[in-house]
Order: sequence, then structure tokens, then C-alpha cells
Amino acid sequence: MKRFTHAKQYEATIFNWKGTKGSADASELGLKPGEVLHYTVYNDSCDEGFTLISSKTRREVDFIHTRTDSSGWYYESTCKKFHLTVWND
Repeated sequence: MKRFTHAKQYEATIFNWKGTKGSADASELGLKPGEVLHYTVYNDSCDEGFTLISSKTRREVDFIHTRTDSSGWYYESTCKKFHLTVWND
């Protein structure tokens, strides 16, 4: 699968990590009211998400949007190891 170049990328250090779970406020990601965090990640899939980049290794990990509720957006890494929450602040 080829990654689209317009998928958003963020440094992993923006998130507060507790083991394999990370969280951040939408404003910490630079999002303004009504702005969307996730975009189509792969050219042959309808999955939407974004990419995190490790500050230590520069390795890229893709995260796919799994659900939304009134408190935020939820994502899971494509390797199923990491989970992220972006709080709607």
C-alpha cells in the first residue's frame, strides 16, 4: 500500500504516553474548531488517520481512526500495538 502524501504527520512527543497509550488535546495538535485531524492514509483504502514520527528513531507509524464521540477521536496503529486519544478541548 502506498501512503498518500497529504496524510498529516505529527511528532510522537506531542502526545502524553502511558505505556502504549497516548493522548493529546486537539489544540496541542494545532487544530482549530471544525478542523479535521484525519485524512485518507493509503491510496487503496478508505481508512482515515495520520502518521506519527518517532523523535528517537524517525520511524513512521500510521494510525487509523476507529471512533468518535463527544469527548474526542480514537485511533489505533496499523500494527495494533498503540492506541491514541485526541481530546476535544
